[in-house]
Amino acid sequence: MARAGRRAGNGGLEVTRATYTRDDDAGGTLDVFASSGRGPQSIVVSGEGVAPTRLIGAGGHYQARVAYTGESPPIGLTVANVGDRPATRRRVEVDDSVFASAVYDLGAHRLTIRASSSDTLGRPRLTAAGIGVVTTDGVLVADVDGAPAVVTVASVAGGSVTVPVALTGPTQPAIRR
Repeated sequence: MARAGRRAGNGGLEVTRATYTRDDDAGGTLDVFASSGRGPQSIVVSGEGVAPTRLIGAGGHYQARVAYTGESPPIGLTVANVGDRPATRRRVEVDDSVFASAVYDLGAHRLTIRASSSDTLGRPRLTAAGIGVVTTDGVLVADVDGAPAVVTVASVAGGSVTVPVALTGPTQPAIRR
């Protein structure tokens, strides 16, 4: 039986993203996003090398940027809606963030992809789906006769991003009737 003033309830919890940034071996940052229903919620993230930290937000959307310590980012985090009775807990894996752009040159028939990871220390391998491996300097150039509308670049550290392909080069002539 719930005590007066502490009604049993459940706002729920969905962890929508947990990513890390690392540029040295002493630690880095984690970006955590969560959503929950009804009204204000009390959501906390914790994990190995991570001090328990409350997410901030409103309207069902919550986020936090927190520091982690250690040579490697935590493999996973625990995110809890501690206002729920009983508390709702979710375990989530932590991935890197992947950033990319893709441009197809119509005249040269060349697709150029530029990509990077938020893990600038570990520099995980990046692959453009169906196209190839991004070089260590962050570029992949592929000679192709046709470009896809979007390109997905994935990291072996778990992150991925899908970006639209921009076109450059000459315009095609109009059809003459």
